[in-house]
Amino acid sequence: MQTLPCQNGLIYPYGQDRLAIECKAPTAKKLLALPGLHLNQDGETERTLVFDVTTFDAVAEIVKPRRRRILTEQQKVAHAERIRAYRFQKCTRPKAEKPSKEPRSPSKTGIKATAIETGA
Repeated sequence: MQTLPCQNGLIYPYGQDRLAIECKAPTAKKLLALPGLHLNQDGETERTLVFDVTTFDAVAEIVKPRRRRILTEQQKVAHAERIRAYRFQKCTRPKAEKPSKEPRSPSKTGIKATAIETGA
């Protein structure tokens, strides 16, 4: 589902030409003063309001949608250079010895053999 995160809530589609917003009670109180918004769901701390797409600008002034950061090519290069030292690097530790493939006897593992295993 498409959502639009905001500083004071979350806007999402609610039908063909309607939107809904989830917000806390103080923000809902400000929004309900606008014409065309009605309360759809009333929870303990959050409210869901439904409104027409034509009133989006007025709602956006109150809930303050977050804008996606757009970096220039120079900024992208500068950020990449800044974090270059923190990238994953090849391991310089010596590799561990591979275990031998021959089966270990119970005496070498420190486990005492039972009478059933020894055939006694």
